[in-house]
Amino acid sequence: MNVYYVMGVRRALLLVFAIMIISMISTASAHVPRTAEENESLGTAMVIEDPIKSWAIYSELRDGEIANYYEMDMDEGERLFLSILTPENQEFVPNLAVMGPGIEKNDTTPDFVEQPLNVGVKIIQGELGEREYEPFTPGSYYHPARFDEEINESGTYHVVVYNEEETGGKYGLAVGYQETWGPIEWVRLPLESFEQEPYGLPARR
Repeated sequence: MNVYYVMGVRRALLLVFAIMIISMISTASAHVPRTAEENESLGTAMVIEDPIKSWAIYSELRDGEIANYYEMDMDEGERLFLSILTPENQEFVPNLAVMGPGIEKNDTTPDFVEQPLNVGVKIIQGELGEREYEPFTPGSYYHPARFDEEINESGTYHVVVYNEEETGGKYGLAVGYQETWGPIEWVRLPLESFEQEPYGLPARR
């Protein structure tokens, strides 16, 4: 086979791939998926390295006096965006607690929810509201709790998902708002979407 022909085909494929990536970057609006495991205490909180970047963390809260914990460092003036999603086929309504040095306390959490010392705690009580269609996953979802505020004091912040009725269920936690995806994440996203169903369930084979 002519070497120039092979080089030409390779250049054409690279051009098509580049056009696809540029098109995806210019039109897509979604979250990089992650899964959370074994984060049922303050000491084992899942660390979110870049809370400004847009993440979707899929998890499940177990029944009982259980809460899921997430930890992130925030700088003064940064925006902290959080949103819980739950699938339409369950009645589980989780609450959201945001804890940190710059948070103004508005309520108290149940005794089983751990809190760091000398921080404020803001509770967002979950409400199902209206179902919304999520274009990048099948079906429609509820958004029972959302937090979107500017941080006024630098430090470590914790986010806790819990249910006062002590019933569990599947949920997704969206963190961040800047969709600055790298090329590796663009490649991994479709693969991860096929490897798992939403909210950490194993994919059907």
